[in-house]
Order: sequence, then structure tokens, then C-alpha cells
Amino acid sequence: MIRSTRRQIVILDRRGLIEEAHGSYGAAEEEYRRLIGKDVAP
Repeated sequence: MIRSTRRQIVILDRRGLIEEAHGSYGAAEEEYRRLIGKDVAP
């Protein structure tokens, strides 16, 4: 699902990674959006 090399992390299977996270993927970002009202990333 993930490959890492020097200074680089590549998500090979995003869907699989999200499924493996069992609902916790994106929870922090969603809570930030709810509280602050804008996205974490520009």
C-alpha cells in the first residue's frame, strides 16, 4: 500500500489504505474543518 524511499513516500493503494484505517482516515482533517471552517492544506 505504501512505498518509501529517501525523502519520498508514495501511496500505492489509497483505497486499501483508507479501508485499513477503519474509519479513522481523514477524521482529524474533518474535525479541523468543522472547528476552524477551512481546509488544513492550501
